[in-house]
Amino acid sequence: MKNKAILIGIIGAVGIAAFLVYRQFRKLMDYKLSFRSVKVKKINMQGIDLTLGLNFENKSDIQVVLASQQYDVFINNVKLSTLKNDKDVLISPKSISPITFDVSVGSKGIADLIKTTSFSELLNIKKQSLRVDSTLVIKIGSGTRTIKQSSEDLIQNWMKSE
Repeated sequence: MKNKAILIGIIGAVGIAAFLVYRQFRKLMDYKLSFRSVKVKKINMQGIDLTLGLNFENKSDIQVVLASQQYDVFINNVKLSTLKNDKDVLISPKSISPITFDVSVGSKGIADLIKTTSFSELLNIKKQSLRVDSTLVIKIGSGTRTIKQSSEDLIQNWMKSE
């Protein structure tokens, strides 16, 4: 009888632990990757230079590591750049971590953009549509999980008020 009570206690503890881990995993998968800022550094016939700021919100109680990040950047649905980072980025529990990267588009990218809009319209960069497709590989303990997300809006809606 005593052994049955111990066995039932162990099974109950394992069940509760599994439920708590599952609940934290669900919170982790409810992450939020959002734009923080877009700064236009340069726009001319030779190229466009932007600095994009994103926020990664970890809603769980679990510390995670972004093992790799890939961002495909589009303006007016024209792919301009693919940015990759394979360095580990630590994301603390219940926190918002900033991620910032520079986007440089050369003359070929400008030529591709001019096929979709005039250069005079392109100079008004704030009115252009910006899309970022992100692929994140997240390390949780010894396992990994790949998450894909796409965000799109006019640049002016994502620019931080200065």
